[in-house]
Amino acid sequence: MKNKWSIILMLGVALLFTSCLSVENGSVEELSTDAKVLTPSDLVTPNNSSTTSVTSNSNIVIKDSITEITSEGVAKTNIDASDAIAEGYDYGDILRLTVGSKSFTAPIVSSSDEVNDGSYYIIFNSNGASIGRRNSDLGLSVGDRITFEMEEKEGFLRTHILHSLKPSGAKLTDLTHYEAGSMKKGHLFTVYAPLFTSTDSASASALLEKYNISAVVDLSEGMSNILSVTPPANLEYTEANDLATALRSIISLKKPYLIVLGDNTVSYHIVPILEALLGGRLDQIISDCLQPYCEYYGLSSDSREYKELANMVTDFFTELNKGTVPRDKSLLSLAVTYLRSEVGLSVDEISSLRLSLR
Repeated sequence: MKNKWSIILMLGVALLFTSCLSVENGSVEELSTDAKVLTPSDLVTPNNSSTTSVTSNSNIVIKDSITEITSEGVAKTNIDASDAIAEGYDYGDILRLTVGSKSFTAPIVSSSDEVNDGSYYIIFNSNGASIGRRNSDLGLSVGDRITFEMEEKEGFLRTHILHSLKPSGAKLTDLTHYEAGSMKKGHLFTVYAPLFTSTDSASASALLEKYNISAVVDLSEGMSNILSVTPPANLEYTEANDLATALRSIISLKKPYLIVLGDNTVSYHIVPILEALLGGRLDQIISDCLQPYCEYYGLSSDSREYKELANMVTDFFTELNKGTVPRDKSLLSLAVTYLRSEVGLSVDEISSLRLSLR
């Protein structure tokens, strides 16, 4: 699953570009006294033990009883997936579940791997609804009456989509190169570690030779087999676990550079920031930094997955721009400010970084 987190987060601040990739629902909270009291006027009975009501603004409520607690601690109800979908629930929605005076939120997912340890989740299938808490005690019992209602429509959709990505089986045929703004073609290349690892050593070595790669900055945190490839003569190799180290390595090493991308925040930040620093346009930055992942997962630019990844890049720069989507001409200044205030690079280091790629 580690590969999926990748994208997971790619680019995106805070896992993009951060924390948009997880729902922290580690504790059950007391139901507030102003909680909605629903008196449905349009009742539907999908089975013998549950009732469903639909009110305005997609305020959908389903009531049911827990029929089983599995040996893994997962609670089962009789709600069929087709009933839930018919009433407006879908993957990526976050629901509020209420049992007596207790209330907690949980996303609708296809696997518990989509949430963090301690977080709640819901899986709908033809056998009913499964409610669990990843690697934690659920705290529910057979016979408990449970109410499902919409907390946030599509609030977990991005994470769900990213988790649904599967490798396309594509083989590495080329390195991704960049020439945004004033960046000179042939100075910077990247490869996504799983794609590199799936390629035979001879082919991978030939690509390093083809572009005369002088330095490898490995951000993959052990995902890459780059060290098993026969390197070109005088190739310099360094690992980096933070953005400052990675960028200072670029400054100190000889170009052309190959950055090996992994499934971590540094990997998601580095290409957008470098291209912005060299004057790249936002649409070009999005296209360029998604390319290594598109090759591995076989994404097309009109797919839902691609659009979500593109939104993560936009969200990253929007966050840097205090909530407003930035104009292309402001990306350079945003990158400089970010590198100084968040990454800790000096003005001289930023200037040297720009010169290294021009």
